Amino acid sequence: MVRHFLATLSPPARVERQKIIADVSGHRFSVDGLKIIDKGYLTIYPFESRVRGNYRG
Repeated sequence: MVRHFLATLSPPARVERQKIIADVSGHRFSVDGLKIIDKGYLTIYPFESRVRGNYRG
C-alpha cells in the first residue's frame, strides 16, 4: 500500500513502443516491442511493469 502511494507521487514511466509489420510473399508477419526509456514510478512500484500495455508514457 505504501509503495502504491509513493508511486502516485513519482514521475511517469517513459516507454517507447514499436510495431513492425512485414509482408513476405503474401504472408503477414508482425512483432511488437517496448523499451523503457525512464523507469519513473516503476522503480518504486515494479509490479505494473510485468503487465504489457499498462505503461504510461
